[in-house]
Order: sequence, then C-alpha cells, then structure tokens
Amino acid sequence: MEKKKSQILTVVSLIILCLGIIGCGRNQEFAEYKEWYNTLHINRHKGISVHALSEDEGHFQISVKCNPEHLDSFNEVIQAHNDFASAHPGYFDNVSVEYDTVYSSGAGYFRFFNKPHEDFSGLNADWMQCDGTIMYLQGNIQDFTIAYNEHQTEFSESVLILESEDPGHYSEVDYEFLKQFANLERIIIKYSGEYDMDDVVQIINKYTSEVSVYEVLEDYELKQWR
Repeated sequence: MEKKKSQILTVVSLIILCLGIIGCGRNQEFAEYKEWYNTLHINRHKGISVHALSEDEGHFQISVKCNPEHLDSFNEVIQAHNDFASAHPGYFDNVSVEYDTVYSSGAGYFRFFNKPHEDFSGLNADWMQCDGTIMYLQGNIQDFTIAYNEHQTEFSESVLILESEDPGHYSEVDYEFLKQFANLERIIIKYSGEYDMDDVVQIINKYTSEVSVYEVLEDYELKQWR
C-alpha cells in the first residue's frame, strides 16, 4: 500500500514538474515584448485560445484556435493590438507580427499581419509600410464566404489579400462578404488557376467601388487594375 502511494506521489510530482517547465517555456515567448503580449489576454476571450506561439528573427507568430463563429472575439484581440501600437509609436519598427486563426481541427484559414511577410517580400510599394497596427488580412475566398454567410463577421483591416485555387468557381454572390470591410482601401488578388481579371474587377466594383485593386503576377510584381 505504501509503495503504491509512493508511486502515485512520484507520478503527480512529475506532472507538476512538466507543467512548470512548459509554463516557463511559454513565459519566454516574446520576452522583450511582454508589455505588448500581456495586453492581449487571448485566452480570456470567449471561444478562442492560444494554439501556438513562435518567434524567429524578428517575426512573431501567434496562432489562435478560433472557429468562424468566434471571429468577433478574435477581432477584439486585434483591436487590443492596434490600440497598443497606436499608443506606442515605433514599438514594432523592428518586428513583424502575424496572427493566424486556426479551426478546431488544426487547419489554418486567416492570416492577419502588420507588415508584408515572406510571400510578398518582392513587393515594395510605399503604402505597404505601416505603423505597427494590423492592416493586412489574407485568406481564401471560400473561408470569407463562410464567415459572412453563417456569421456576418465584420473586419477592420485596410488591405485584403484574396486567394483561391479555383477562382472560376465563384460568382458575384460569393464576393458579398466585401460589404463587411469598414476600412478597406486595397484588394490584392492572389489567384491561381484560370480566371479573368476583368471579370473579378467588375464583380468587386459592385460591392466596393472606391478601393484600389491589384493582381499579384508570377514574378510577385503588383499590377494595379484600378
């Protein structure tokens, strides 16, 4: 009996030790930028939680487990980031920050960031610089359609990077989610497969006629269509 009790205590002690090690590891993430990270309180928001954290040569990546029905909670995290960035000019001058939303299955779907990441390293338009706030949102048209049709999700980002591997499959009604962008200034089309850019621009015009529209070419140059 005493031997069994001793074994149980040993197992419990090991579990506590492992949890402590994991906790300490997490506390080391973004060590020099704790003031910012501690204002986000991601796990306190309804329906979302931190999925993974990573830091690599000035690039901070935060993956958040968040199904589309809880994107409103996620948007509160983005607002907390933007409030901090606005109150601390220059704080993010030397770092890029990316927030990724992840389905409960583990698959990612939206990427929010403050500076162009490696996919757009060849793009150097003046307007692609920013003050540290999250101004870019990248995602597949299918996921935006789900967020709109099922949850009427609103977005505040000013630059939308729209992707699709089968853009010819989508019609005018599938772009209706564009009405949910209150501050949209630019749309970057990053499609693969067959599509007619004239048709895409014509559809976009029906929902938002004042934004600039660009297409990412094969050499990652930007072509402006409007």
